[in-house]
Amino acid sequence: MSTQARQRPTSREAPGDATPDFVAHAAPTPSIDDLMPMLEEALGAEARRSEKAGALHAFIDVLVRMEDPAKLAPALHALLERQGVDSLVDEQGVPVSIAVTRALLSLAYPHPLEVPPERLGALRQWELLVPAPPAGSMFATLLVATVFQGLCHLMSDDIRHLFQGLSVEALAGVVPAPHWTDGFVTFARFLERALPWTQFVGSVLAFLYATVIADTARERHRARQGFLWLGGLGLVMALMVPMGSYEVTGAIGAAVGALLTGLMLRLPQPGGSGPSGP
Repeated sequence: MSTQARQRPTSREAPGDATPDFVAHAAPTPSIDDLMPMLEEALGAEARRSEKAGALHAFIDVLVRMEDPAKLAPALHALLERQGVDSLVDEQGVPVSIAVTRALLSLAYPHPLEVPPERLGALRQWELLVPAPPAGSMFATLLVATVFQGLCHLMSDDIRHLFQGLSVEALAGVVPAPHWTDGFVTFARFLERALPWTQFVGSVLAFLYATVIADTARERHRARQGFLWLGGLGLVMALMVPMGSYEVTGAIGAAVGALLTGLMLRLPQPGGSGPSGP
C-alpha cells in the first residue's frame, strides 16, 4: 500500500470534526421527558392530529422496550390523567388512552396492578368492539339479490304442479285430487307465497341489525349467523317447496345473496387490536 493511501484522512480523522459522521447523524435517544410534550402537541394540533397520535404510540412502544419500568410507569400514568387524552385517536383508530393502558400492562410486576380499574374496563370494552361493517358492499349485494328475485317472479307463470305423486288426471284437472292432499297443497302454496317476503324482510332486518346495532364481537357474530341461517334456510326451502322454475331461481338468488352478505361480516381475530376505524 502506498504512503499516500495510508495518509488519506478518514471520517474519524478528518480535521475539524469533533465527532464521527455516524455519531453526528445518529437518531436522538428516546427520552421519557418527551412524552408529555408530544401529547400536548397532538392535543393542540388542528391538522394531522391522528398522525401525531400515531407517532406518540410508536414512541411509547420504543420506551417500553428501552426504559426502566420504574421510571416509565409514572410518566404513563401522567398521560392517562391528562384531560383530553381519551379523545385523541391515531390513524388506525386506536385511542392514546388505550395504547398507554396496554403499555402499562406490558410492564414488569407490579406496574400492571397499578392500572386504575376504570382504565381496565375501558380497555376491555374497546377490545370487544369490531370494525365497521362494509355496509355499502352488503347493501349492493342484497339489492342485486332482491331485484333478481323480483324479476324472476315477474317472469313466472301461474301453472304449477305441486305434487308429482298425483295421477295425470288429477294434475290435468279432469278428476279432483284426493282430499288428503288439500292441506298439503294449501300449506305448499302458503310457503310459496311467503318465502320471497320472508327472505326480503329477513334480509332488511339483518342488514339493519348488522350496520346499526352490532358493534361488539358477540353482536357481530349474531348478525353473521343470522345472514348465514337466512341463506341456508332459503336454499333448503327453495329446493323443497314446489314452485315454478322462475320462483326457485329467484329464491336461490336471494339465498346466495344472504350467504355472501354474511361472509362479508368478518369476526375479530382473537387477541386483535380492536377497531380499524375511528
